[in-house]
Amino acid sequence: MISIINWPFLHYWLYAAFPHCYGLQNYLLKYLPYSQEWIYQMFGTDTKQEIIPVIHKVAIDGKEITIQMYRYHVEYRMDGKELYKPCISYHAIKSLDNDTFMLLLPIIDMFEKVENDYPDLKPDLHRILAQTGLPKEHLEDIVYSLDIGLLHDDGAEDAPLWYLRQETATSLYIAEWWPYVREFHLYCQNFLSDDIDSLNIYISVPEGEDAYLFGKRILSEHLL
Repeated sequence: MISIINWPFLHYWLYAAFPHCYGLQNYLLKYLPYSQEWIYQMFGTDTKQEIIPVIHKVAIDGKEITIQMYRYHVEYRMDGKELYKPCISYHAIKSLDNDTFMLLLPIIDMFEKVENDYPDLKPDLHRILAQTGLPKEHLEDIVYSLDIGLLHDDGAEDAPLWYLRQETATSLYIAEWWPYVREFHLYCQNFLSDDIDSLNIYISVPEGEDAYLFGKRILSEHLL
């Protein structure tokens, strides 16, 4: 069931939709280790099969957003185009139902939120997550980690501006775009092995190249 009330789904969502919230990811790994329960339920246990996303559609401001859920990451589409950076106003989701709020939260433009002095995110997160299957003893820490991660990861000089992701049956490949130095940081997370993946490189984007297309290409090349 694609609902944050369902703890296996929410557990998956916190890992798959917010990999850029490093404090959250570190907390989850320490206290709520990665679980394959929802993934096996939705995608099966055969890691050799083709990765076909679970599709969920959300309507907002007269537009339809398609959410493509893979085993280890989430992608968004609007009018057939990938949404790879924050682009939706926090004000637009604030009054939505809890599920839709959480499903759209990863693509909220938090810089706009701060600039326009919108209400604090933390009370909204606390109210919503308190009604879910999240174990209550972890509520305050998860809310804090999400709040800090989202507000401080939106193109600041010490954070990437946006991320591209692709996956294999066992691993998630991530390309972080650092516009101030025109570089991608490319690395890999392996979810089914304790082995440390050696991929951890920085690649400069040649002058005149489109950063998005270049990032998609280098991701595909390293998946081969």
